[in-house]
Amino acid sequence: MYDYLISSRDPSGNSLPSQNVQTFRTENAADVTPPDVSHIVCSYNAGGKTRIDWQTSEPSDSRIYYWKKHASRQAGKDSWAGSENTMYHSGWISGLEGGTEYEFQVGSSDATGNVSWSETNGFTASGEDDTTPPTFTSGPNVESKRSKGQIVITWQTNEIATTVLEYYLSDRTTADEYHRASYEHTTSHRVELLGLAPGDYEFEATSKDSSGNVSLPHYGTFTVAGAEGQPSLSNPSVTPSYGNLTTDFTFRVKYKGSSTRAPHSSRVIIDGSKTGAMRCVEGKPDEGVYAYTTRLAAGTHTFQFEFESGAGIAVSSPATGEYSGPRVEAAPEFSLSLTTDKAEYIPGERQTLWVSAANTGDGCDVDLFVYLLLPGGSRLYWPGLGPEPTPIPILPFSSGLSFDDYRLLDQELPSGTPPGAYAWNAVLCEHGTLIELCNPATVPFTVTAPPPWCSIDLRLNQSKFVPGDEFALCVYVTNPGDELEADLYVNVAVPGGASVYLPGITTEPAPMAIMVPAGCENWEFSIVRLTVPESLPCGEYELTARLYQRSSMEALSDESRASFELFSFYVTITTNGSVFSPGDNLLVSGSVRNLGNDIDLDLYIAVMLPDGTFLCLPGFTLDVAAYYSFRPLLAGAKYDNVPILETAVPPGLPLGNYCFFAAFFEPGTLSLYGTFSAACFELAE
Repeated sequence: MYDYLISSRDPSGNSLPSQNVQTFRTENAADVTPPDVSHIVCSYNAGGKTRIDWQTSEPSDSRIYYWKKHASRQAGKDSWAGSENTMYHSGWISGLEGGTEYEFQVGSSDATGNVSWSETNGFTASGEDDTTPPTFTSGPNVESKRSKGQIVITWQTNEIATTVLEYYLSDRTTADEYHRASYEHTTSHRVELLGLAPGDYEFEATSKDSSGNVSLPHYGTFTVAGAEGQPSLSNPSVTPSYGNLTTDFTFRVKYKGSSTRAPHSSRVIIDGSKTGAMRCVEGKPDEGVYAYTTRLAAGTHTFQFEFESGAGIAVSSPATGEYSGPRVEAAPEFSLSLTTDKAEYIPGERQTLWVSAANTGDGCDVDLFVYLLLPGGSRLYWPGLGPEPTPIPILPFSSGLSFDDYRLLDQELPSGTPPGAYAWNAVLCEHGTLIELCNPATVPFTVTAPPPWCSIDLRLNQSKFVPGDEFALCVYVTNPGDELEADLYVNVAVPGGASVYLPGITTEPAPMAIMVPAGCENWEFSIVRLTVPESLPCGEYELTARLYQRSSMEALSDESRASFELFSFYVTITTNGSVFSPGDNLLVSGSVRNLGNDIDLDLYIAVMLPDGTFLCLPGFTLDVAAYYSFRPLLAGAKYDNVPILETAVPPGLPLGNYCFFAAFFEPGTLSLYGTFSAACFELAE
């Protein structure tokens, strides 16, 4: 039985012995078991040389016995591969005839003389020289170990080859070049570098096969880090600097380490005893802002930051002593609040800001600071909206004094205001100082991009109407932007001066909510469709339409206008059929109506022949002076289905389409007055 200890030693020579004594026992029985032979492979075959590799189950020597195939084994030769006891064996056979088949056995003998031979294997010798260099199939890869100055570089080749690495400092401040080589033939290459000095290195990796062919060099770089330096703390703060028992105070400091490791500890010490663990809230743990939030008892407090880096190096801020603040009151003396008229605006809209404040403590002189916090974090101080704090003195702010909803601001946002999140802020400070006397007040709001400007076109199905006509009104919208929620207002100026809104015919503005598709061009929206009633006043109607932002009066389009005329009198003309033949009875009738006052009118009735010729009734002449006179057409006149022409269709008339027209004209002129009526028929055989 034997006792033993084990120990480990690092590259600097520091050793750590085992604390426990271990034992082992040797057996009295002799070793009579030969080694197992396995993993036999012919790893090289060129130029009359062959390399054989194999493994054994225990350390043993190496030998190869080979002969030509089909020859007697006794005629073979013994190639001694090595007397070193190892479990990984290789041996060379040279002087082979190219193109000749050989058979071989490998054998190994352990330390006690037990010999083991493999089964018979074979190969065909190659007489051609190997001139192809090995190639890298992966790598070189660089791995940096945890211990300083330790680098491992690995790569793979497509055939067994040696391992050669040359490396040097990139800055060439010294002429030193380092060479590491392993003459073991392998496809998996590994070089471990220890104890390197800090700096940036370059390296060249190559491999050489058994025929002396050298691979193309592969280049790379690696860096050895130096010793960790001193960490630092900066930008210490506590916000707010004044509060009460319900105020949340946040302590912040920026930490910068000298490595990529996070600090072991990060804390704030309040009043020399209370400790708060800080966490990284901005940036990376090795270089970022740390914060801790808590509530405090009444009084004036002190604080100090203490950190320990990942390497165990301590740093404090301040290095000695403590910072003063915050001041905490048992109950608030001052209160302050801000409000706006809404939470979202677009450029050009009017914004109103109110401030309220009260003093429940003793009277004193105070300054009110109001500033706008921009999306990027910059501040603009009211009233000049400049970068420098501008106080608004309240001298004095007496005990019990309060003011509610004092309008501080009422103005339009500039048209070029960028979209984003904004906030109005206010704070009361001791007069002439920046010492806060209460919790700051804030009211956030958002500025959004203005919606796209649309174009609209108000359209009617005709411009002149009489009672009984179909009236159709629609709007065509072109929207160059995204889908848009909008309110459409349509106003109608009625003859006589009244004004109503569609579609409900109301005197109060009544919007129509519409959803305008994105990117549309001449998208149609129907506003109203109806039969014109007799109760409407006659005359000219003016229509105006415009799009507005939903639930506001912010315009989204220019105005679009349209007009139409409603007449109180009208004429209609009809026939007793639509197709006639010679000899058929043709009856043309007319109806006249006047819903208004007495009016002088001339009625023209004409027929258009198939060739386009117009003949005026009653004489069927080309003379346009022929007409029927109503001077006046009395108020309330109503003539229904009065026969104008009744006759048998004479033979010899040209076949085709005929059309009768009837219309009123201003007396003694050819100026159309009102609408016209038409009745058409076909003359066939």
